[in-house]
Amino acid sequence: MRGHPVCPQWQPGSGGCAASLRPIIEAGSGKKDGEGFHLCFQPEFLREGSSIRDYDKPPFTVVGANHDYPIERLQQLFGHLPCKFLRTSVRSAEMMKYCCNNFHALKITFANETARLCEALGVNPFEVMDLVCQDTQLNISRAYLRPGFAFGGSCLPKDLRATTYLAKTHDVEIPMLAGIMSSNRNHVELAINKLLETGKRKIGFVGLSFKTGTDDLRESPMVTLAEQLAGKGIQLSIYDPEVHLSRLLGANRRFIEKYVPHLGELMKPDLADVVAESEVLVVGLATPEIFATLAATVRPDQYVLDLVGLPASVQLQGQVEGLCW
Repeated sequence: MRGHPVCPQWQPGSGGCAASLRPIIEAGSGKKDGEGFHLCFQPEFLREGSSIRDYDKPPFTVVGANHDYPIERLQQLFGHLPCKFLRTSVRSAEMMKYCCNNFHALKITFANETARLCEALGVNPFEVMDLVCQDTQLNISRAYLRPGFAFGGSCLPKDLRATTYLAKTHDVEIPMLAGIMSSNRNHVELAINKLLETGKRKIGFVGLSFKTGTDDLRESPMVTLAEQLAGKGIQLSIYDPEVHLSRLLGANRRFIEKYVPHLGELMKPDLADVVAESEVLVVGLATPEIFATLAATVRPDQYVLDLVGLPASVQLQGQVEGLCW
């Protein structure tokens, strides 16, 4: 007998559908998940006060299931709605529901903290936020909403510090914005701990600048990572095709000369050489050329810490682990 979908709109609790409902249903029915019934999760996106309108015109329909049958049944129920019908796993659908509401809370808090600071500065917060929302390439878009390594560079850290300083001088509390730099540091510490836990002493860096396609080393989390590891006696070798110390100019050159002059001695002109002399590789750049070289040179005995989200098409022979994926 074919099973029936269960839990299409269960709100995820401790452990979600699988941990909460599966044992109850199996014990009460004598059937097994995947045989006599199927667990699935379909999050709703209905706001109080506009739930009927939101049901008729949802942003999308997401169904989490581990079998085709419940997907087909739920598509019969909800496939007529004027939106994309997206299939995923039960756990991803549950986590996505949390993430959506957290993002809404984040946006509300961001606007409110901005308004508090605007009031202290005599600025119209509605005008400011309206201007922010005009940018649909970066501000209101998919941009930056991808797991990766910590942020850096000359803009984001500087402006965050300026914002928190302004708030402090005007006695305005902005705990969410003030906590961003601390959270960013935690991301760097996560990478440091993962690398130290390998117990290996020879680590190769693929990238030193704060992001792919630039030679800017100012506040680069890769520089911070290298500095911390070098301070613990780790033997480093570094490859970055954009970073040529002899050609660095201005503020970038002054930063290198003042803070990390010794890192220049660790730079190698050839990525294959870095791979050859390393036990561990840290991938902090994402270009087709780098991916191709890594695919051709990484050995089975090497550990690779992926900080960029390597594409599925890039197959490396070593043990590959993402920073938090």
